[in-house]
Amino acid sequence: MEIKTGMEMKLKLILSSLLTALLLGQVAMVSAAPASDAELQKQVEKILEKFDAKGAEFKIKDSSASGLREVVLGNEVFFLTEDGKYIVLGNVLSIDEGMRNLAEQTLGKIRKPVLDTLSDEEMIIYGKEKAKHTLTVFTDVNCSFCQLFHKKMGEMTAADIRVKYVFLPVITPNSYENAKSVWCATDRNKALTEAKAGKKLASATCDTPIDKHMEIGRELGISSTPMIFLADGSKSSLNWTKMTGSQISAAFDEINE
Repeated sequence: MEIKTGMEMKLKLILSSLLTALLLGQVAMVSAAPASDAELQKQVEKILEKFDAKGAEFKIKDSSASGLREVVLGNEVFFLTEDGKYIVLGNVLSIDEGMRNLAEQTLGKIRKPVLDTLSDEEMIIYGKEKAKHTLTVFTDVNCSFCQLFHKKMGEMTAADIRVKYVFLPVITPNSYENAKSVWCATDRNKALTEAKAGKKLASATCDTPIDKHMEIGRELGISSTPMIFLADGSKSSLNWTKMTGSQISAAFDEINE
């Protein structure tokens, strides 16, 4: 289920507006020759100001794609041509790297240190410690797709996948209390499985890391659950809903090649 945060919505609106403006010829890119970093900086600043985002922090970086520069804006990435004349929105895929998403490659490096602030003791974990693949999954007990994902847990752990759950309980008014009931249970793994199967757990109170989970979710601009991240911080784009655990593991094998 998709949940839009304020910052996420604003950044996506900016990028969506940029695309519309480019198609309508409303954004003037004045430099036809290779632009300096300072010129590109000014171009991006003008664009952000035009869309009421003056002062938003961004970084312009080199890209492994020839002729392009990366612009990192919060939890979004878009690309500029080196001359500053065109903006490229959407996925830029490297054919030589197995169709690797270059924007996700950059965002993964940003996300990983944030995800690493969570210790194993602050998550609910399924699967063995030294599994072939480790996923960090933001979840809501009441999310139907999260429940569907969890039904595959036995298959995934059997296929050497480790799942580390982080709570993002915002879908329904009682999501937070349900997450708290799971965390405060004697057997958290069992409680989470039962809760995702529809069992109502007894209310409970204890110290939990749930607020920390939610703060990290906000920092990363997470807008939907389940949100699945690979060990390198990149976001999984697998259409896992119709895949078995072994097929999911095999797909991650290909990504890591």
